[in-house]
Amino acid sequence: MFLRLLDGPVLLRDRLMTMWLGRETFAKCYMLSARNLFIASGHMPQHWSWIPLSDSMFSEGAQLNSVTWLEIRGSIHTDMLTPDSKYGAYLVFKRTQNFSGFNYPIQKATLYFGQIMEYTSPVLLGENWTPPPELGVAQPQRRADGWMEISLGHFHTSGNELYAEMSFSLMETEGEVTQKRGLIV
Repeated sequence: MFLRLLDGPVLLRDRLMTMWLGRETFAKCYMLSARNLFIASGHMPQHWSWIPLSDSMFSEGAQLNSVTWLEIRGSIHTDMLTPDSKYGAYLVFKRTQNFSGFNYPIQKATLYFGQIMEYTSPVLLGENWTPPPELGVAQPQRRADGWMEISLGHFHTSGNELYAEMSFSLMETEGEVTQKRGLIV
């Protein structure tokens, strides 16, 4: 099993999460499916559609039809993670042909450790505007599998926080309300 987990992600029993071991640190790594996330208005078909995914280990994903407020949240219990390890939280997504509304305002990524805010950072999912470097805005990178990923932040497990929850969020927090569409998570 150890070698299999080093080789790449394994779909876990509930089919809503994958797990693998980091090649350098052997730390346990996870990816949550869209069904394992809270997506504001995700249950409303006029806003989000659940679509089959042929290029993912997960059988389905959420496709954004139209919203003016973006909010995606997820969490993982720290007892599932490797103690004394550095972790990163990422949103993995695709853009459809009608992708729009994500250039401004800038979205905000936040990591919480229990009830304490650990990290917050501006992020930009759009592709038609490059913010000035001094703003420190995280931008997406293309992955080898064709999907995009954007860092939501990093944290360290000390091993003393057993049974705590690490949660992450991506949301629009300020500025003019814009119609958004064309995001797949």
